[in-house]
Amino acid sequence: MYTGIIIFLLVIPELAFCSKTHHKCATDTRCRCILINQKEFRAICSYIGLRNAPKFNDSVTEIDLSYNKLTAFPQKSTLPKKLRYLDISQNLELSYIAENSFDGLSHLEYLDLSGSQKELGSSVLVKGIFKDLKSLKFLNLKNNNPRSPRSSYPVGAFTDLDSIETLLLNGKPNGFGPVFTKMKKLTKIDISGYGGYCDLSYIPTDYFHNVSHVSVLDISDCRLKNLDQGTFSYITSLRDLNISKNEELSFSIFRNLTSDLKFTKIEKLRMSKIHCTFGLGTEILRDDIRELQNTSLLELHVDSNRIESLETGVMMLLPKSLRHVSITDNRLTFGWYALETAYLKNLTYYDMSLQYLSHYPSNIFPLCDDRRTQRQVIVNNSNSYMEVDKFYNRTAISSLGSFDEMFHVFSMNVTIPLNLEVGFFNKSTLRYPIPILSIGKNNLKRLYAQDNTFYEWTGPMIGFNSLELVDLSNNFCSKLSSHFFDYFPSLKTLKISDNLLGFSLATDEEGLSFKNLHNLSDFDLSSNKIQMLPESIFKNLVSMEYLQLSQNLLRSFESRIQHMKSLKLLNLSHNQLSELSPKLTQQLDAISKRRDRAEIKIDLTGNPLQCNCEHIEFLRWKTKSSVNVTFDFCKTKYGKAKFKDLADVLLRLETECKSYTSIIVLGCCMIVVTLTVIVCAIIYRFRWKLRYLYYMTKSHYFGYTRVRHDDDEEEDDIYDFDAFISYADEDRSFGLHEMLKNVEEAGNLRICCHNRDFIPGVDIAENITRAIHSSRRTICVMSPNYLNSYWCRFELNMARMESIYSRKGEEILFLVLYKGIDQCEIPSLVIDLIDKKSYIEYPDDPQGNVVFWNNIRRTISMQI
Repeated sequence: MYTGIIIFLLVIPELAFCSKTHHKCATDTRCRCILINQKEFRAICSYIGLRNAPKFNDSVTEIDLSYNKLTAFPQKSTLPKKLRYLDISQNLELSYIAENSFDGLSHLEYLDLSGSQKELGSSVLVKGIFKDLKSLKFLNLKNNNPRSPRSSYPVGAFTDLDSIETLLLNGKPNGFGPVFTKMKKLTKIDISGYGGYCDLSYIPTDYFHNVSHVSVLDISDCRLKNLDQGTFSYITSLRDLNISKNEELSFSIFRNLTSDLKFTKIEKLRMSKIHCTFGLGTEILRDDIRELQNTSLLELHVDSNRIESLETGVMMLLPKSLRHVSITDNRLTFGWYALETAYLKNLTYYDMSLQYLSHYPSNIFPLCDDRRTQRQVIVNNSNSYMEVDKFYNRTAISSLGSFDEMFHVFSMNVTIPLNLEVGFFNKSTLRYPIPILSIGKNNLKRLYAQDNTFYEWTGPMIGFNSLELVDLSNNFCSKLSSHFFDYFPSLKTLKISDNLLGFSLATDEEGLSFKNLHNLSDFDLSSNKIQMLPESIFKNLVSMEYLQLSQNLLRSFESRIQHMKSLKLLNLSHNQLSELSPKLTQQLDAISKRRDRAEIKIDLTGNPLQCNCEHIEFLRWKTKSSVNVTFDFCKTKYGKAKFKDLADVLLRLETECKSYTSIIVLGCCMIVVTLTVIVCAIIYRFRWKLRYLYYMTKSHYFGYTRVRHDDDEEEDDIYDFDAFISYADEDRSFGLHEMLKNVEEAGNLRICCHNRDFIPGVDIAENITRAIHSSRRTICVMSPNYLNSYWCRFELNMARMESIYSRKGEEILFLVLYKGIDQCEIPSLVIDLIDKKSYIEYPDDPQGNVVFWNNIRRTISMQI
């Protein structure tokens, strides 16, 4: 049942998609049909090599037949009556349109007939052909038979275009006839060379008389060489004028143009690339734009004009209404005009990027003419005259002072347009350090200054309180002051990639470089030669969402990021990381948990990640954590493993690493245990020998002198005592008193007793060892007390060791069974000695005592 539900849920969206895209709406099944709304379809039949148009369903309201091989316009019967959009462009062989082709298409709003190699003139678009197109708003007839640019427009067909709003035509020298005056709704005319053909060279002053009601006029790329004064003065509704890409116009027409525009409602003026690409730099003069101050211009484009300078005062003559200025791709050098921009108080957008670009020399010999009439001024109220350019240059230079003085003033206080919000200065060949800079009151929100050479950022830059985006990437900067970003309280996006900041950041242990960027959410530090980052470098970036650290040299990342509660992306791709450290993974898990497991993406693409036992903890974390970690592959001992195979790799590693660990640990434990057991066994087995050797060695080196000298000496001279009596303190009456009386006194023998003969202050064990070693015999008085005494057992074993190792197996040990001993309590060692009959029992009766003491004396006196 559940399987059926799943299949149903998967199939239903697929069926819905098919119903949207594969509904049959034309007789040719190659046409794709897209549902626009519940009842209308768009038929896309482009690029399928059609030679004849198919028939379309009545539900089709938009048709695209572009880029086919149609030779004739679709027949009337093939097109639906409610058609609103029809594109038949780029059918190169289209040459026939029946007179009734558009009959009944009263809903048609958009018609594109451009791109035919055949002439669609008055012979094809005959008068009355558009009579039913009462709703047509857009008509494109560009690029039809561009080989005959001198032909005229099909004005007869145009007489019925009462609702037309936008007209795209080839630029023809005949201009616009009286028929265009009837097109009261016409607001846009495009006769540019873009997508069509325009070769006007010269426009007469009456060229646009009949289209004075248009508001948008595009005559760009028309090979214009001159514009007379009065050309545009009749287009009083003109709001948008584009004369770009007429390279031979030059600024010599600027005064004529601006004189006309004061009679219009001009708001947008585009005059980019009206100068040749190569040649001497040009200058905009005050007289060129003086009349613009009488307009309500909002937007000005003067890109790609080889402008090198603006005459002093030009900025002040621009209309105060100006909001958008684009002066890109020129050759601007530093001048007073840079400070004059402050007069444009309503300016919100200023683009001065792409200065001194290199251009491909496709045409290095254009017919460019930028000769200006030399202007002269009276100098010092005298009869001397000087060219205006030289006069103002001299005045500017004399008032400027030295460059160092000017730069000092510039670095202290600068005023920019009050309402400027966006400034583009990227790729402008600016090669300066950024000093202390104070900006007056402003509303700047975005500043783009990438791709320059601001090689040292000293700052601070004061006054940018509204700045939200700064792009200083690719500036070859290697020195970053800890105060540079102190005054950017509203900064949200900071792009400083492709610099050399790794050296500066590595020394910022206290995290001062970005200490005040509390609102920063998007930070790009990629490609900065960063080898390591201090732990506190990002400590104040509490609003961080996107942190880019790709294309660096990081081998580890230990910086603190746990405070980045909104972190969404940490890009560590293309570094030298082999894993993510446990410290970092713990921080990532903490962030994810705090945000209810909202997705955090970590990009590790291009890192030499290692999938081996050493880094298995990272791999385990990767499979269990909710953090989305992506990488392309990791290195294993079998080769490279792809990201999708990580589960299999980890499963194999779990087996391999677990077995290796168990074997190593078990093996080490077994070796340690075995060695311990062997050592303990050896020590236990030879414990008395070791003790004996220890005390003998100690006695030898610390005061003990062996008595025995030569083998031929008398035995009586070898030993200090005839016998050492070993007994328990509880048996002292027998071991000391009876032995002294019956052995030493009665038998004239020398005996050693510990109560009498041990040297005071000497270790007991050493005294015992010395006494045994210096006595001919050792007599052990065995009793239950003896067996329970540690020192008695010690004396017994030392006597055994003396017999074995110092006396070469001589029988020096003799046992006296003094009191009854339970056989079960007798140690195996003693039983072994008893079995050898090296003992005598104490009879404890008068008659037996005589024999007992005689045997004791005889045994002691016996030669060994």
